[in-house]
Amino acid sequence: RLFAVSGPAGATLAIDLSAAPTPKILWESKKTGPFVPSAIVVGEHYFFSNDQATAYCMDLKTGEEKWRERLGSGRMRPSPVAT
Repeated sequence: RLFAVSGPAGATLAIDLSAAPTPKILWESKKTGPFVPSAIVVGEHYFFSNDQATAYCMDLKTGEEKWRERLGSGRMRPSPVAT
């Protein structure tokens, strides 16, 4: 799978690259995506935050939002890290 983030004005896409001959879009999220922060996959979850410091957890297979959390006040650009 490939996960593509197109920034604040665009969508986040999960793409199946093994679908021959043309890759298949598995899901698309219209949530405000990141311009600066990076996303991360951990287990069955896709984590990202936007440029307004709201973090999201999406189901890796379906794109369903599992949770969202405001990380602070003001403008921040945090990237998630797994340990």
